[in-house]
Formats: sequence, C-alpha cells, structure tokens
Amino acid sequence: MGKKNQDRATATNAKGASLQSHGKALPKVGGKIDADTFVAARMQEINSMQSAIKETSAALKLPSFTSQPRFLRRRAASHLLHHLRARDRARLSVKLANGRVIPASYRKIKSKMLMDELVSRKNKVKWLSTHKWHIKRMKMQNWWGYRLAAHPMYKSRRIIYRSFTKIALLHDASYQGCLQLDGARDRIIEILNKFTDPLLPSVGSVRFTKGTRVGHSYVYASGGYPAHLIAPITFLWRPSSTPDNSILWLWIHPSSFDIVQRQLIEEASSTKVLGQQVEIHDLRNDLARFELTGPRSLSLLQAILDPVEESDPDHLTNSTINCQMWRGLQQLRSGCCIPNGTVIGLTVQDPRLRFPQKARPATAHSDLTTTDFSSQNMLSKTRHWPAEASESEIWDKSIRNHCQSTKTTESRLLKRREQMPMPGSTLPFIPSEDSRIPILLIQRNGPLADQSTPTRLSEARTEQIDGWTLIVPWAFGSSFWRSLVYAGARTGGLDAIHNVHFDCGYSCFPYDYPTTPAFENYQEITGAAAQAKWERRPPSKRLNYTKLGFVSPHHIPFAHVLQATPTSSSMEYTYDQQTTTGGVLLQGNTLVSLLLDGSGGKTSIETALRTTMADAATARGMTFGAAPQHLLLESMAVKIKLSSEHGGTLKSRARIYLLQDDRFAQEYAACRNKRQVKSLDTVKPPTDADLIGFVTTGGYSLVTGQGQGIGACSALGLHLLEEMDTRRKRSLKRLVLVNNMISRDYTLATLSVL
Repeated sequence: MGKKNQDRATATNAKGASLQSHGKALPKVGGKIDADTFVAARMQEINSMQSAIKETSAALKLPSFTSQPRFLRRRAASHLLHHLRARDRARLSVKLANGRVIPASYRKIKSKMLMDELVSRKNKVKWLSTHKWHIKRMKMQNWWGYRLAAHPMYKSRRIIYRSFTKIALLHDASYQGCLQLDGARDRIIEILNKFTDPLLPSVGSVRFTKGTRVGHSYVYASGGYPAHLIAPITFLWRPSSTPDNSILWLWIHPSSFDIVQRQLIEEASSTKVLGQQVEIHDLRNDLARFELTGPRSLSLLQAILDPVEESDPDHLTNSTINCQMWRGLQQLRSGCCIPNGTVIGLTVQDPRLRFPQKARPATAHSDLTTTDFSSQNMLSKTRHWPAEASESEIWDKSIRNHCQSTKTTESRLLKRREQMPMPGSTLPFIPSEDSRIPILLIQRNGPLADQSTPTRLSEARTEQIDGWTLIVPWAFGSSFWRSLVYAGARTGGLDAIHNVHFDCGYSCFPYDYPTTPAFENYQEITGAAAQAKWERRPPSKRLNYTKLGFVSPHHIPFAHVLQATPTSSSMEYTYDQQTTTGGVLLQGNTLVSLLLDGSGGKTSIETALRTTMADAATARGMTFGAAPQHLLLESMAVKIKLSSEHGGTLKSRARIYLLQDDRFAQEYAACRNKRQVKSLDTVKPPTDADLIGFVTTGGYSLVTGQGQGIGACSALGLHLLEEMDTRRKRSLKRLVLVNNMISRDYTLATLSVL
C-alpha cells in the first residue's frame, strides 16, 4: 500500500472515531416536519440568498457601479479616502510644511488633516443638511453664501423633464431662508404692509391668518414702491396663534435675505418705543425644506410618512384628524384636487425605521377599508379645510431641539436590526426610544413657480402639475432625503429647477426678474464668467461683437430700454452701500390689463397706472416712493414669453426688436405652412430704436416642443407693438424679431405677457 493510500485510510479511521465519540452527545430529533410550513417560514431567507447569488454572479461580469440605477450612482474620485484632489493636496501640503514644499511622494494626508480642511471650507460657505449626499453625485457651485448642487454628473436635461412630468422631481430648497416674527398680529401686519405689494392680498387677509394656507407676495424697499422691487416671499401663520401672541414665518430667497431681514429689524425696532415689540428670529439652521414636483409626489410622501398615531394610540388626540386627513388623500387621484397652498401638520416616525421604503405602483387602486373617508366625502372636506389639520409641533423651538437631542444614532439602529429575527424586516416603533418628528406639508399646484401672479392674458393654461413642499427639523433632513430618493424620486439641482420653470413658461427668481438687485448681481457674476471665457479664445476664433454692432454682449443692459427721465432721481436707491438704478416691474392682472388696454393713448395709460398704484399704496398705508409725474412707460418693464415661429432656438441675452416690415408680416400671415419659412433675409433689418427688450432665459422647451424664451421688455415697447398691430390691421398679433447675437440673422417669434 502506498503512502498516499495509508494517509487516506488513517483520515477515514479518525473521522469514524470522532463520530463515535460524539455520537452520545447528539440530541434526538422527534416528530414530523411539515415541508410547506418550514419553507414558508424561511421563504424570505431563501429569497435573500437567491438575490445575493444573482448579484454575485453579475458582479463577476459587470462593474459594481452598474448594478444600481443611474440616478442612485455616486461619483468616486479615488479608492484612497484619505487623499484630496491634486490641487487641494498641494495647497494643504504647503500649509503643513510651514512654507516648505513637500515632495510628491510624502503628500499623504491623514483623516484629521482632511477634516480640518473640510471645516475651513465650510466656514467660507454654508452647507445644507444633504451636502455630503450631493458632493458625491453632483457638480457643486457657490451661490449666495451656500455650497449648492448645480446639476448631476451625467446628462440630465431630458431625465429632469420626464421626472417632473411622469414621476417626481426632488429638490433641496433649504437655502430658502426662514424668518420668524413674534408679537401682536396687528403689529406684524402693519409692519409687512409697508413693504409688500399693495395690489396682492395682504398678509393679514382672513384666508391666511387661519394658518391653513400659505400666501405669496413681493417685498419692496422701504418707501420705494413701486420702483424698488427686492424679491418674492412666501408666508405662513401659526394656526393656534392668538391676536396678542402670533407667529409668522417668512421664506425669502438667499440672494435677498439679508436685505429683507435688515429692513424688518429696522422697522421692528421702532415698535419698542410704542410698547409693541415684535421679535425677529433667524431659522435658517432650524428647518430643512424639500420640494417635490410631479404626479407621483403624493404617492412617495404617503410611503415615507408614517404618522405616530398608527403605532402609538396614546399620543396626543388633537393629531388624530391630521392623520385621517392625510390618509384620506389616498382616495384622490392627485394633490391638485385640494386647494392650492393647503397646509397639513403631522407628527411622523423616523423614516430610518422602515428604510428603504417603496411607493405603491402607479396603477394600484386605494383600499377603501383603510380610511373612514370616501372620495366624495374627502372632496367635501377639502373645500372647507379644518384648522386642526394644519396644527404641528414644529412651531415650538423646544420640541425641535428635543428631536435633535434625542435622535437615535445609526449604530443603535444597526444593533436593533441585528436583533430582529427576520433579516430585512422593518424596525418597530418604540415610543420610549424613537423620536416623534413634527413636520409640515404644503400643497402646490403647478411647477416651482411664483403663484402670486398667475397671469395668462394671451393664452389659456389649464394643465396642473402636482407638487408638495416638505418642511422638517434640520437634524432629520438627510434621513428624509435618503428615504425619498430610494423610494423613487429623482433629484435635481439649481439648473433643474431653472429648467422646470423655463419648460412650463414661468419666470424664475432671480434669473428672470430684472430691476431687482439679485438679478443685477447674477448678471454681473455670469457676465464676468462669459467675458473671461470669450477672452481666452484667440481673436481669430471668437466673435467680433464690435463689428457686429452689439453693445455689452456679455450682460443684459436693461438700462438701454428702461430710459428714466432726467428728473426722476427717485428711481435711484441704495442696496448695501451700492446705488442702483432700476425701473418699475409691472406684475399682476390689474396693471398689465391697464397697459394692454388700447382704448386710450400713452398719456391715458400712464395716468391710469399711476392712479391705480398710488391708490393701492395709500389704502395699504405705504409710502409712495416715486412722484406720479415721473412714472412713465419708458421706465416700466413687463415680463414676457417668446415662442419661436419657424424653428430655431432663442438664446439667453438675445435682443428683441419690433417688426416694422408690413410686407413680410402680410406674406407670413398668408402662408399656410409657416414651418417652411426658413430664412428672413427679405425682412427689413430693425434699427436700435426698435429694441424693446431682452431674453433672460432661452433654449428649447421640451413641453411645447419648440424654441422658447423668457424675458422682459419695456412697457413703452409693448404699447407700441399693440398700437402697431391695431393701426396696421395685422392678422397675426405680437410678431417680433429676435437676434441671438451670433450673427446678423433674425428669428421670428410670438410675444405673450406673463
């Protein structure tokens, strides 16, 4: 017998001896095993094992990052997590060496040094609660003192369009600053009435003071109405407030937050002398704000938000109606069925307990047995929304701080998951350990646009896009964000929100609001970047704007079309020690209707506009900032939308001219197939006197399927256009010529008023 066979026999004998020695210790198993019951009890484990086998097999053939959907993939710079980028690594190495340059082979930075560098970056700009999630997946930019996500690291133009039209688009709008005003309700209303638009509903309107709906308005400089527009605002009253002790929240864009805050503090300080004090608190680090837009927004929120009452019946009884109203919304096809701006207050569980959540399929029908409301009863409830349904504990600062201090750590949740008998099952809600998170839900009809002036004088628009705004404590911002993303919401940055406004034909602040300081600052930054890019190109490879006759090609010179009179010194105002000159931006049905009224001439229109604005300001208790004789059409602007007539796109900073060629206008109106008009070479070129406005945002609209532009024009130019169409009896109204500043060619477009 060979040596190999001897070793094999020895191993076999040893194994048999081992089995005999341990045979007495083996327990006896009695009874019968039901195969069906046994398999059913272990079905989830079997499915998990099969999924793991499939994933492992796929990992052998495909890269690991392709196993996730594209919108969930992240951007990894390196597998060495303790390293920075090359330019940051070199700069930090010089700091550590106290002036001595360290060789490249020794430039290894430890984790503590990395954190020091990240903290120094954070001190320069503010971070949102979802900053760490965004920096791994999106391009980040510095805007208005924040480090914000601009766009994903992949082509997302059409993905964003499909998201807000078919699924849901998620955007972190926590950079919208929130101010809290505490004091007597009448005094708060008196302060805000001095700054807000008098032609819009007042902050003290009965529809808003109940706290069941949010309101929108515009803020003007103190004593500057109607010329010095600052920014649009959104406000909400606390439902349970009393006339002597009321609370109001104001949301302001970060580009104008400091100006509005300083203005309110100066006005509120004067109330201390009168004995009526109004306190102003900054809540920018207390609240996180998420905005969802799309038909699946309500389904995603229904899957994420679990009211505490469903698992803790001993909770506060005044929140029961909130839970019933929230679950009753499942009976509705869309959130657009309830009034616009409706507020719902809830106290929900930590979303990490059931992470990851999945929204119900779009074709699934709601279960009528899970709610006490039928669809007809729910619709009747929405017409008279109860004030109790808008109550929320998020108004109380002590409760917000308590939620932050008692937040369960991730390590504790992992230990609880390890102790669960079934892997992958959700964690139960423990009242004594888990947090009760107060939130606010605000319903929105349409895209993320300014709902205070839904003016459509030239075209009817009936489409509505379901949208919701979720407000949660800052400490739980990242938790809700991850749950919404994994439930199916598509994320978007600043560019995505700008594109949503553009595709739907709405103006977006501050990109499309001329005469405001935020618009001027944005144009200064983007114009300097465009000019630097143009100067980097060789002279023979770049456009010669001087030869083409374009003045200020990298900026939008609205001063050329808004010509104030020499005596109108009141048109100048100082923002942050900088004197700016702006015109009057006409907004709302009242003022635009007076402008488009062709019954009178220029003088009668100016008189009607001055009288309307002066009477509204006097009735509201505002100081009329401009002399009536100085408010002329030459110093007024109107927001407009342009639609390309025969193909082609409209670029940003494009010029808008009047069409003086009557012969071409008649031939174009008589042409049956206007899409065949490819050239405008026969059109008489306009002059500088025909310039009436500019395009602030241009491109190709995926909603309308044609070139589109959002911009503004002078009120005098719009009046001349209306007068020209009426006097010359043109069958096609409001035809204008647009020049994209890349050549001397022009594009024909139709103008409509926003």
